[in-house]
This record gives sequence, structure tokens and C-alpha cells, in this order.
Amino acid sequence: MDASVEEVTPVLKQARANGKVVLGMKIFGAGRLVKPEQKDASLKYVLENELVDAITVGMLGPEQVDDTIERMNKALDA
Repeated sequence: MDASVEEVTPVLKQARANGKVVLGMKIFGAGRLVKPEQKDASLKYVLENELVDAITVGMLGPEQVDDTIERMNKALDA
């Protein structure tokens, strides 16, 4: 959300190298990633890079909970 993937990745790698726990917050860009392909790309990055230990996802209603669970299951099964 605050920088490009190219800028964030080295910072995450350095944090991990220093033994820090990394919590990914606002995985969908604080609500700015609204297109399905944007959400899927964000989840794919976070779940596959082995640089993030845990994530938070903000949701406003049950339909967003269902959508996020479906996307996470799809990303984890891939």
C-alpha cells in the first residue's frame, strides 16, 4: 500500500534476516484493491513469498468474509 512490490520486498527480506516477525496488514490496500485480479495478486504475493508470518484483512460485511475465504482457499490450493 505504501510502496511498490520492488521496494517492499527487500525491506521484508531484511526484517526476516534480522529475526523479525512480519505481519501483513491491509492486504487489499486498505480497500483500494477492489478488482478480483488485484485481490488475487495481493494474496498470491503474501502467501507465496515466505516473507510474511501472518496477515490481517479488513471486512465490512458477511459477503466480504465469504469472498476473502474463497480467495484464500483458492490461493492456498494453487
